[in-house]
Amino acid sequence: MKNISEILSLDELMTDLQARGFPMASPIDLEKIAEIYGITIDDAPRFDSKNFLGKVDGNTIWVNPKDANEYMPLRRHVIAHELAHIVLHKPVSGSPMYFQDSYDDIRSGGTSVAENEANAFAAALLIPENSLVTLIQEEAPKRKETGTQSAIFKMIALEFDVPVSLAIRRVVDLAKARQEREILKS
Repeated sequence: MKNISEILSLDELMTDLQARGFPMASPIDLEKIAEIYGITIDDAPRFDSKNFLGKVDGNTIWVNPKDANEYMPLRRHVIAHELAHIVLHKPVSGSPMYFQDSYDDIRSGGTSVAENEANAFAAALLIPENSLVTLIQEEAPKRKETGTQSAIFKMIALEFDVPVSLAIRRVVDLAKARQEREILKS
């Protein structure tokens, strides 16, 4: 079992959580993950601007209560996104960890590579591939006659307690990954 500072990827995080007997059932319990790794989630930050949804300062994830806490799926996305920064974007040469994320950073990844990586990590953590595939295989055919593509994304969002935008991101990311694997096979 590892310390959070030793974990460098989502795969390593998931492997470590499984070694600890962490339940992988959806929705993923982010507060429990934070507790396991000594990360504090603070829902009462003093942000300089209300345009920011979350930030990481050392081993504390700050969640802006004015926006993110009013909509629990967004709060979960913010926490997973900030956890991604802790895992993926270690500070250089002992500098303290610090990221402050706007609505655009969380929602779309903005223009930064680090923000896009954090969103991909958050989507993969909150919407595990196997669980998503099972849900789609079981539920999508039932809804095909009456539902639309947007109804399927809403179903995914409800099942995993995430914003619809994150459900769309995860499906798109997985489709791209599958397409890349197919290209590599040929």
